[in-house]
Amino acid sequence: MRGIATTAKAWTPRALLGVRLVLGPMLLVAAWNGNAGIGWVLILSAGILSDIFDGFVARRLNVATPRLRELDSWVDGWFFICAMTSVWLVRGELLRPFLTPLVAMIAVYLLSLAAGWLKFGRVAAFRA
Repeated sequence: MRGIATTAKAWTPRALLGVRLVLGPMLLVAAWNGNAGIGWVLILSAGILSDIFDGFVARRLNVATPRLRELDSWVDGWFFICAMTSVWLVRGELLRPFLTPLVAMIAVYLLSLAAGWLKFGRVAAFRA
């Protein structure tokens, strides 16, 4: 019985990553279809909360690994690209004045991914 509990404990942070992996496209579909009401806000909020708690849960359960941190960074990038794109689809007129800083932010993020890949042969986790 103890092995089952340990396995479930180890999969809890991964499940939160999986939730965020699925919520990103859900945001895009909702935004594309013009369904950016309370459901869209709840999906966005759930994704952000899963991002906040996955690392906390992994550390608390003592199952945090370098591979899990790297996977978290990839899923974060995926989710926030989906989230930013869906916000652009829903309220692009509010973001247009900030287009230059947003593009600069995205460029810096992509450069940091490239630098991590070149230096370490993998994407560096944000907390690294």
